[in-house]
Amino acid sequence: MSVGKETRMGDQEDKQSGKHAISRAIDVLRAIAKDGAGGARLVDLAASTGLPHPTVRRILLILIKERMVVQSVTTNRYRLGPLSFELGLAAGDKGGLVASCRPHMLRLAAMTKGTVYLMSRSGFDAICLDRVDGDYPIRKVLLRIGGRRPLGAGPAGLALLAAMDDAAIEEGLRTKGATRSLLAADSSLLRSAIEETRRCGFAITPDWALPGVRGVGMVVPSSNGQSAVSISAPTDQLNPEQLIEATQMLSDEIGRMQIHPHLRPKSR
Repeated sequence: MSVGKETRMGDQEDKQSGKHAISRAIDVLRAIAKDGAGGARLVDLAASTGLPHPTVRRILLILIKERMVVQSVTTNRYRLGPLSFELGLAAGDKGGLVASCRPHMLRLAAMTKGTVYLMSRSGFDAICLDRVDGDYPIRKVLLRIGGRRPLGAGPAGLALLAAMDDAAIEEGLRTKGATRSLLAADSSLLRSAIEETRRCGFAITPDWALPGVRGVGMVVPSSNGQSAVSISAPTDQLNPEQLIEATQMLSDEIGRMQIHPHLRPKSR
């Protein structure tokens, strides 16, 4: 084999190795973000990423050095570091999505008394971009702004999941442990919920996903990625008849959101 060919093969291997390293580091950062301010243990990060403990530890040491991650001296748990926060500030509210949606969310919270979420899809997670609490906040499963939840675990996440194509959904169900855990023993549950969401044009919280909570979510066509708005409340505060009314209110507000330039669908 010529020296030139060996060099090219070595360069390709280095590039592939670099891609894997970046992908693994991002997986670790996502896993830390899911655990929020409380921080994540090394064993939890290894389990959620599927990486060996030594590999996760090596990645963490690099991320700590770069200020992307910090480790508590008292609990040894890992949290997102100051550079992660700084990068988030730099990204800002791209396209004004949060600012455009907030007036509609305030109206929905006032009318329904439920908790209104603005969620955005990131891979196979739904990220909370904004939240407005009504008179009936959901204390036990309240999702903070910046928090993550597997797609399918709530009405907004289910709406986003149903908007994906079937091939992407199947790939995600094969590779993403958090979403697979939602399926329990019967994988038909989530697929049935996806089909129902597509048929109706909105998602209803599945009883098996968030017990004690009832809600509805709809996707908002946007120029900066898929997002969804949902209304949720304790089941004793949102009966089936009230859910129908809330669905109509949400549909009306979603229609008004689309008049904002930031929320207009991409032209083909």
